[in-house]
Amino acid sequence: MSAAQGNILFSHSGGVSCLVNIVASTLHNHKDKQKLFICRNGISGLKAHQWHLSDDFTHWQQIAQSPASAFGSSRVYVPNVTDNALFYEQLFTQFKKDNITTFLCNGGNQSQNIVRRIHQAAKALNFPLTCIGIPKTIDNDILQTDTCIGFGSAAKYTAISMLEASLDLQSMCHSASQVVIYQAMGRNSGWLAAASKLASLISPNTPHMVLVPEADIQQTNILNYADDILTKYNHLTICIAEGVSLGGDSNLPPGYQLNQLIENHLNTQNHVVIPDYLQRSARHIASTTDIDQARQLTLEALKLAKLGYSDIMTTIVREKDTPYLWSVGHIELEKVAGYEKKLPSHFIEENQMNVNDTCIDFLKPLIQGEAYPTYLNGMPNYYPMKLWS
Repeated sequence: MSAAQGNILFSHSGGVSCLVNIVASTLHNHKDKQKLFICRNGISGLKAHQWHLSDDFTHWQQIAQSPASAFGSSRVYVPNVTDNALFYEQLFTQFKKDNITTFLCNGGNQSQNIVRRIHQAAKALNFPLTCIGIPKTIDNDILQTDTCIGFGSAAKYTAISMLEASLDLQSMCHSASQVVIYQAMGRNSGWLAAASKLASLISPNTPHMVLVPEADIQQTNILNYADDILTKYNHLTICIAEGVSLGGDSNLPPGYQLNQLIENHLNTQNHVVIPDYLQRSARHIASTTDIDQARQLTLEALKLAKLGYSDIMTTIVREKDTPYLWSVGHIELEKVAGYEKKLPSHFIEENQMNVNDTCIDFLKPLIQGEAYPTYLNGMPNYYPMKLWS
């Protein structure tokens, strides 16, 4: 039976973002005559054979405008078929009962590995299944796609937060704190930290420093540069990626390590800001570009599934920088699954203390447009997360 005739199973995987519900809602609204099943708590539900019909959910418009996942997600993995064929035999038995012939999953580079493993298992066990990945991560570190679902909105939040914190600091730096250190998500890549530099579109030089894992960062250079900035402006704004290593044996997050370094050597009063989940859940200032791309990546996955494609991931293709023109495409999973896309070296200033105008020009189109949720009693009218335990 072809994918076009059978039903669809969809799963979130890994950390959520403010737009993952748009993927599910797009699938629900465009599934034709197929049934759409949604995994309970992501891949955990897949492994436990727990999924629900999308028709059992109501308030889809409210779900679509809400952050996080209305259906849950998880950070779990699946085995190779060579290690545990029984797992897949049991999984596909349940798939057959529910007439599931298409598996779609949105997630980061490791989640794409999950899609690939399920495809390989289906092929090895001669089970008719189409498997397609949809790129989602605010880290923006998946290869072969211009951007990923959630990144543009997280980048917008980061830039706005950096801008607002900088203005606050400048107002008080003559009598209070002189330094704000903002720690952005990004375990191994500096894409989100780099996005903080978009604040300079409104407030020149903000932030004064952007420290990313891809740069060659030396403590002495940080201190010398920080001292120069403080002498010139009497305040200092820094964005540092959570994956930056400052050396030493400290178990503190890099933002606090940097705080100690600057306080101890430059005798300043500092503030450290670690927004953590706020970066990926800020649906109230989502990027319209990000939303449009989330929908199109999902629609492309549906189209390709009907055509019988498998072992692929849908992608955003940048056609032109100015004006920003993009299209959707796809790439074989073997070329992206498990790999990481680093911030390019030509996006980093020669002194390694910041990102440059080339980086700003690349990122700027991804944060364009506002798509505010509806409000109720002065609050965003988000879906109340009526999840199963």
